[in-house]
Amino acid sequence: MNVQYKVLHAETFGCAGSKTEEDDVKFIVFCGLDGAGKTTLLRRIRTHIQEIEDQGDPNDDTKDPMQHEVRAAKVEEMDTVPTIGVEAYQLQLRGLPLNILDLSGQEAFRVHWKRYDGQTDLIIFVVDASNRSRLEEARKTLNDFILNNQAICNKPLLIVGNKNDLEGAITVEQLVEGLFGKDAEKQVINRSYHVLSTSALRGDGVRFLMEWFLRK
Repeated sequence: MNVQYKVLHAETFGCAGSKTEEDDVKFIVFCGLDGAGKTTLLRRIRTHIQEIEDQGDPNDDTKDPMQHEVRAAKVEEMDTVPTIGVEAYQLQLRGLPLNILDLSGQEAFRVHWKRYDGQTDLIIFVVDASNRSRLEEARKTLNDFILNNQAICNKPLLIVGNKNDLEGAITVEQLVEGLFGKDAEKQVINRSYHVLSTSALRGDGVRFLMEWFLRK
């Protein structure tokens, strides 16, 4: 599995203060345009975490390398209903509690994203990499509601180019240029900032996404 991953800016830690052990829980916000695949991606993450809980880490080298592929093949694609408002999930990954918010990407709801600024530790902005016609809308939304929001300027940000399994999906490099232009590294100052290519359907990139939760 070839996971495309690019660091766009040097990571900055400690800007928002440190947590105590009692506060050792991650609050993660998934946002992005409607139809980007946020809910499907979260379903894949939840399924993967459940597999780890039930059968152990499928990436453990001491296990049969085919086990994970067999289990992944059994994960059937399910119809998803567009999120209206907010959906909340409480998960646990390797002992770390995760509180995840799936924010509706419908245009009328985006103005309400800021309500969750105070609860945010990590931000996942999901883009449909197969839909070039909405890339400009994604760029504007990212700038208006995330990059120009001073309340979350120190929060680690991961931009996910989802649906890389579909024909015509753009690469990470094309996604970066579409969202930030050719001088991407100059667009965001003083924040942790990464881009990842995923397929919620096939599971591409989900392992790294979960590791990112833990590292941040």
